[in-house]
Amino acid sequence: MNSSNATVNGSKSLQALSSSRVVEGVFKILYLLRTGRLGLLLSIPLYRCWWRLRGLDFGIVSIQELGLRPDRANYHKDGGGPLLRDLLNRMKITESDAVLDLGSGKGGAMATLARYPFKAVDGVEISPELVEVARKNLSKLGLQQCHLFLADAAAFTALDEYTYIFMFNPFPEVVLQQVLSNLEESLRRKPRQVRLVYSNPLHERTILASGTFTKTFTYQPYMNYLICVYENKNFSFELRSETHR
Repeated sequence: MNSSNATVNGSKSLQALSSSRVVEGVFKILYLLRTGRLGLLLSIPLYRCWWRLRGLDFGIVSIQELGLRPDRANYHKDGGGPLLRDLLNRMKITESDAVLDLGSGKGGAMATLARYPFKAVDGVEISPELVEVARKNLSKLGLQQCHLFLADAAAFTALDEYTYIFMFNPFPEVVLQQVLSNLEESLRRKPRQVRLVYSNPLHERTILASGTFTKTFTYQPYMNYLICVYENKNFSFELRSETHR
């Protein structure tokens, strides 16, 4: 292929990609207008401007840049912000609850979780680089109640104090299977209600197949964004509003 043809084909590809994003954006706006939730979409760029103005770094990072193995981790993307807040506002979180963010990355979701009355907001992250960035972010925000553990989520077994587990699709299925096994052991040691808040639930079947957790809530404010909540079957779970789809 000569250079001129390559340039033309490249331009066409970029135009097609741009057009698809425009179409997707239009559909999102129409959907949110219909459901009265346009404010949520508008709040996302405002949230991103806020963390940039505060000198925070919640940006995307690939596993290649981090030197991580694809069988242990997925790429990093911020799981916090207005959409997570909208979901958490529906939950009856109390000062007796503690939350653990598995695959906490740069601490974006932890910063959002810290706005609620959890007695502890902790994170587990396999990447030393991301842990360092997260510590700087949380320090700038003055979130002293947040603590980070540098560890592979599959090897982290100190789970008995947590009643909420948050995940933004941080690792592949093989890691999730071990995480679930660790949670089941924790529940046998200390029976309690545990809620899994799973954003972008790519491996939902693995959670349901465990037989320990059942899905209780589906949050989908617009297309291509989904958070599901699961709870262990021996406890009831109440939300403040109807399932939102």
